[in-house]
Amino acid sequence: MPYTGEEEIPKLEDVAAALHLPRSEIRKAWVNKGEYTGLPIDFLYGQAEILINVVSMDALEKVLAFLIYGQVLFPRYDKIVDVITIKIFISNNPVPTLLGDLLHSIHHRSSKGKGCVLGCAPLLHKWFISHLPRFVIKNEEGGTWVQRIKRLSYDYIVWNQKEFEGTHLFDSCGDFPNVPLVDTTGKKKLFIRAWSTVKKVDTRALGLRNYIPSDLYFRWIYDRVVEYGLPYPFDIPVVPRVTHLVIPLVLEPYVPAPNEDLAATIAS
Repeated sequence: MPYTGEEEIPKLEDVAAALHLPRSEIRKAWVNKGEYTGLPIDFLYGQAEILINVVSMDALEKVLAFLIYGQVLFPRYDKIVDVITIKIFISNNPVPTLLGDLLHSIHHRSSKGKGCVLGCAPLLHKWFISHLPRFVIKNEEGGTWVQRIKRLSYDYIVWNQKEFEGTHLFDSCGDFPNVPLVDTTGKKKLFIRAWSTVKKVDTRALGLRNYIPSDLYFRWIYDRVVEYGLPYPFDIPVVPRVTHLVIPLVLEPYVPAPNEDLAATIAS
């Protein structure tokens, strides 16, 4: 279930179970003074020291993770891990945690001036290499990424991975065409209601799956090769002749002449 922020304050026994600590210790340390509701940081550090000495690693890991939630991902008060952080911690919903980690990274880099945030670059890289043949990834010849990729034709690309057949995908969420995660437009209640009507579809419902890319894909690649003057002077062009598609389409690969000024072509 999604975390909405409107959940009830967790019971002390639930907090104790999440931290692998006695309920009596949680009850003695629990703070409830107006807006300050939660567990003191000093109490958690003290429990961590005790758990180290008794070599209770499962409980120690829980307490340390709890401290990371309270001081790194969702810091609100200096000396208290507040109840909102506690609710997120025991909800077992990874979405707030991932968003908190991303926001912390952005804040840390921007406030400390330590460089840009790459965002989803690692995820994009993972998706990209998942479609490449094994010999390109192994790179036994030691070539650069450009050298390895520009000789590939569609025959080498892994268009459809069989292990994902039958997988269910999020198709919509209530009236939203995707799954809303962060409320920036005052639609929190709409998001909460939408999360109760998530629609999933089997990948087979998305259409026929095969290993032959469509003619639209070839046209998209071809247009960009011509538009940007990309040089592919090798025997295996990036866009080979295509004569076996359902809609006949023949594309001549773009190979610039040896004396062609690519810089002038791109500039024009």
